[in-house]
Amino acid sequence: MIEADIPKEINQENKIFLNLTFRQLICVAVGAGAAFVVGVVFKLPIDVAVIPMGLIGLAAMVFGWVKKDGLPLEAILMKKIQAAFYHNNVRPYKTKNLYVTLLNREWDRRKAIDMGNKAIARQVRKEKKHSL
Repeated sequence: MIEADIPKEINQENKIFLNLTFRQLICVAVGAGAAFVVGVVFKLPIDVAVIPMGLIGLAAMVFGWVKKDGLPLEAILMKKIQAAFYHNNVRPYKTKNLYVTLLNREWDRRKAIDMGNKAIARQVRKEKKHSL
């Protein structure tokens, strides 16, 4: 028998009108409204007003369609702004390298032995006896 795996969760947005999601429909309405307002406020001839109206409408509609990693465009822009202005690039913590720490301890111990510290020299001799 043939089997096919079906994902448990399917993320699909509901289409409301003319195969557009609610978000896309709102963005189209905002873009069209903003383009209309620009055309009416500046009272330019239609052949001159088409370019700014189209750019403003297109910019508003981009927010309805562009998604990256499941995030809408305004969330992406907010994260970029927060990363640029509110967060510094300094890492507050550094990891300790265990190997270097052990080497430094051994270095300090041998230095103390060379300096004539008899207590550490005795401790090293005891460790050598127990390890054998």
